[in-house]
Amino acid sequence: MQSHRNRLQQSIHLQQEYITNRNLLEFINQHRNLFIEFHQEFTSDELSCDPKLRVEIVQKLVTQLINKMKTKWRESYLNDCFTSMHLSSLLHRSDVPQSSMNILGDSSITNDNNVESVIIQLERLVMDEIYPFVIWINNPSVEKERDELFHRELTFLQNTITPTELRISNAYHIVLPLKSVQNELLLLDCYHTSSDKLRCLKRVINHVLAALQLANPTSIPCADDLLPVLIYLVIHTNPPRLLSNIEFINNFAGDNLNGELQYIWCQFCSAVAEIRRLMSIRPMNNNYDGNNI
Repeated sequence: MQSHRNRLQQSIHLQQEYITNRNLLEFINQHRNLFIEFHQEFTSDELSCDPKLRVEIVQKLVTQLINKMKTKWRESYLNDCFTSMHLSSLLHRSDVPQSSMNILGDSSITNDNNVESVIIQLERLVMDEIYPFVIWINNPSVEKERDELFHRELTFLQNTITPTELRISNAYHIVLPLKSVQNELLLLDCYHTSSDKLRCLKRVINHVLAALQLANPTSIPCADDLLPVLIYLVIHTNPPRLLSNIEFINNFAGDNLNGELQYIWCQFCSAVAEIRRLMSIRPMNNNYDGNNI
């Protein structure tokens, strides 16, 4: 009985997600002109050398669409009130997500989590559209070359550095190479919003801490235990466009981080900073070709 109820709840949840996603896609298509204006402004000569302004117009696009979505919800709600539609029929309409109710501030109808989830989904759809432009927000050709060079240097480090050199405690060697966590970190570039990228890093670090705890149950892993393992993990995962992903998160979330996410971001950036230091003292041979290893 319980399993049947769980399957039913999951089915309802998937249907709600499908309806929300479908209507958001329709909403975006109705405002295609905003994307055209964004592209014209983003690629203009005026902004070509000003990454800060480029970040601002990305945020402007997302904000415009969110505000238009809220306005649409408001109008839908008011129209239904004027025609005396029953509240339950409004909540089950496919063209108005249930979370629209909260825009009017009536917490008795719904809660903030519903609104937030729909706004997050809209942000994802917007960023999916423009991600090819904003992942390399300064100079695409230079940044692409930088990412490729960093990728080759990481491949070189993979074959020349050991866990002992990174000062990973012997007690933790048993959990290496943490392949499942590497697979999670490889997904970093697949996410197109800073919040999704940060959630990916949160899962990575939580998995690492759990693995370290299992390897040494008598000791709670601290930052000094985590950092060298995280360095090892980044080196051996060698995620694509790593430096550009770091810059992306800094541009779109860096100033607003606090609490646990700020700690996670600081730990990850510290790991990459240490990797860059290792690269400087262990330079890659000019004749080295990672494809030959």
